[in-house]
Amino acid sequence: MLRRARSTLILLVLITAPASLNAQAPVSGTSSCGTDSDIAFARIAMRRLCDLLQDTTIQQATGAKDAVALIGLMPPDIMWRIEDRQLTTFFLTYARSLGSAEVETCAGALPRPGSHPWPERFMAIAMSVDTTDAAGWADFLEAWVYAYVGHAPLQPEASAQEVSAYLRRYLATLPPADRANYVRIGQGKAVAAPDACRLARMTFTWLGSLPPTRAGAVGRALMRGQRPWLPAA
Repeated sequence: MLRRARSTLILLVLITAPASLNAQAPVSGTSSCGTDSDIAFARIAMRRLCDLLQDTTIQQATGAKDAVALIGLMPPDIMWRIEDRQLTTFFLTYARSLGSAEVETCAGALPRPGSHPWPERFMAIAMSVDTTDAAGWADFLEAWVYAYVGHAPLQPEASAQEVSAYLRRYLATLPPADRANYVRIGQGKAVAAPDACRLARMTFTWLGSLPPTRAGAVGRALMRGQRPWLPAA
């Protein structure tokens, strides 16, 4: 999903910057813990990270003073060190979060040839989440911290054959129109934004519905860009 976890540092910096470009934009606030922000992600997720630093074990292991510093320590592959159940739960949170995003942003949630980098889409979606889903994102970022402090190893990824088999099963469950759109996206062809958004939400919901060990392995392989999103013929 996020090809480099350190892009979240950029997200947090942007959240705490003045929202001067749009008079109607939510108040970003200036607190490095998000306490004065109108943005749910900043207020809830950043606060959670700051709360973690009250734990002396985490504070000593990281040396971080606030949320921005803490998330900035995360290595690029931290998402792939999260255990299966936590990653699978986040797929469902991400699917719901797409419903709060602008249609064009949601439509870009599935990778395709020539699309904008994942960090840009990830940031836009995080900024739009409501209070309930912001708590789910906070849970995920908290898992990053514990994986970092605990020196968690990289978790298993599905093989090309396994990914292809799961994608074939998934495509078989889709209505014909959605199946055709999935194939078009995989081929780099244009699909109407509402249709692409619907498919993005369905796909992450599907990932989140798999047994955690399978969802984690297949999801890591797809999100890291190690496997094609179209099943082998």
